[in-house]
Amino acid sequence: MIKEVVIEKLVAGGNGLARDDGRVIFVPYVLPGEKVRIQIQDPFRKQPHARVLEWIEPSLERKIPICPLFTLCGGCQWLHIAYDSQVRCKEEILRETLLRVAGIDAGPMEIVPACQKEAYRTQARLHVNIQGHPGYFAPMSHSVIPISYCPLHTDSVNRTLAAVQESSWVGVDLLSIRSGEDGEVLLCVESKQSNLKAISWEAVPCDGLYLKGKYVQGQRRLTRRVGDLSFLLLPSTFFQIHPGMTRALHTSLRGEAEQLRFQRVVDLYAGAGAMGLSLADKAEEVWLVERDRGACEDAKIALRENQLLNVRVVSAPVEQGIDLIGSLRASESVVVLDPPRTGCERKVIDRIGPEAWVAILYVSCDPATLARDLARLALHGWHPASLIMLDLFPQTFHIETLVRLEKA
Repeated sequence: MIKEVVIEKLVAGGNGLARDDGRVIFVPYVLPGEKVRIQIQDPFRKQPHARVLEWIEPSLERKIPICPLFTLCGGCQWLHIAYDSQVRCKEEILRETLLRVAGIDAGPMEIVPACQKEAYRTQARLHVNIQGHPGYFAPMSHSVIPISYCPLHTDSVNRTLAAVQESSWVGVDLLSIRSGEDGEVLLCVESKQSNLKAISWEAVPCDGLYLKGKYVQGQRRLTRRVGDLSFLLLPSTFFQIHPGMTRALHTSLRGEAEQLRFQRVVDLYAGAGAMGLSLADKAEEVWLVERDRGACEDAKIALRENQLLNVRVVSAPVEQGIDLIGSLRASESVVVLDPPRTGCERKVIDRIGPEAWVAILYVSCDPATLARDLARLALHGWHPASLIMLDLFPQTFHIETLVRLEKA
């Protein structure tokens, strides 16, 4: 089924939204205002997807993608959009989502564009096809597109990408490449097979190697730095993939904290403690709550490396960790929330919502789950006092947000 439509806007997930006789159609690799001829791929769906056959009236904000695999590889979605327009579209998506899901009119919002728009990704997660070639999934598919270079990856990740393509990885399901601040690379190999004798581990191009989550050889941890803080991280520990914008996020977090008076920081979903530790010089004590034991080990190493004596690490699920430190006075404490993309569990919201914290500083990587959680916190009297959108993922649709919540 072929139609001519005009793209109204970009929506969460990165697609353009068009309408045909009132029916919503999602179209990838377009810009607002473009007139395109499309072929609807699943015409019997209520809200189908389509592919572009022809750009009848292309946008002036369209640019030539810097990657020959763009649209074939699913690693990024917005290489065709001029950067200023990317930021503007992300702001519109964030505002619309907050209003539609939570009834929040965002009002004035600080925008922090990316300090580095390419060569920023310190991590690559590659699937391996049946021929043993690693790459990214094609869009909306499980077909693997082999890659040996990505313009969004750091030089050290790209060097490893090129090298691993020289070998066959038959029997491997997933290759994870992570680079550190000094260019060191850890390679993690995942496979359901009991042995991988065909692979010559001596030829693996990395500084440290893990197989099925277990250390094999070389360097065990990689280095990341945020401001004056240093972290030594296991490859399984979450850390933001854009070093420059990670520093910008922590600067914004400290800026929000400077407007508050508190004695204590309670960092939930703490990971290696990067958020909570960045506020350690402003508080009498900091509590880090994290369920992943490896991340807790990394947090304890960070305490020693940075000579921080006022920080405690609680290795427990968030809801249990809150109970363990429940005797703390909420009226003297700031809560930092940095949950995964799925947002906070309902029981976590119900546990922290009734308390009279000084403030909640919520860091989110997904507008939809952020809006859902803000709506739930509003039931306990919490409202946004400030919102900051940071572009930690340029050339993609992903959005990072920092919200300072205060109780009405």
